[in-house]
Amino acid sequence: MRSLARLRYIKYIENHKELLIDFVIIFFVIIFSIILVGSKIEERILSNFRGFEFVPFLLAGIFSTNMITAFPAYTFMGKVVTPENFNLLVAMGTLGSVIGDNIIFTFIKFRLIESLIKSFKNNKFVTSILKTKNYILKGILVLVGSLIIMSPLPDEFGVLLIGVSRIKHRYFILLSLMLNSLGTYLFLKLFLH
Repeated sequence: MRSLARLRYIKYIENHKELLIDFVIIFFVIIFSIILVGSKIEERILSNFRGFEFVPFLLAGIFSTNMITAFPAYTFMGKVVTPENFNLLVAMGTLGSVIGDNIIFTFIKFRLIESLIKSFKNNKFVTSILKTKNYILKGILVLVGSLIIMSPLPDEFGVLLIGVSRIKHRYFILLSLMLNSLGTYLFLKLFLH
């Protein structure tokens, strides 16, 4: 009886190994973010880029779109924002976020959606959503995706929802620019000293 339970446990771990690894990585990223809040590392980063402060701001914007790097990126932006650099940080954070979202969108549009259609070809519900021509459903996907992109949450799921709606790339870039500029502005306004 014990060996059967152990076999089930081993099979469970094997089936969920990638998910467990993801949770461990997220845990350590959160720990890193907590350490970052208590440290003065942002001052050293900015002093290394004196005169070129836009570079770490741009990188923070790019990293703010990814689930693994969003917490440290937002922690960094929240700690370094001042009235003097507010506009530059909003502009560079927005530009970086648009670049990051564009990378994710390109991957989703040209690789992931087709892979999902092939993987779920026998599941009519998933296939119908991925191939939808229903404008109401597309609008809902864009709306929910837009709210996620505008929030401090990582953008992957929001970009996925917008990508499934089959929006044109140029419209996505404009939408991402508007949403990220508003989201970055509101987020940094909360942390302005």
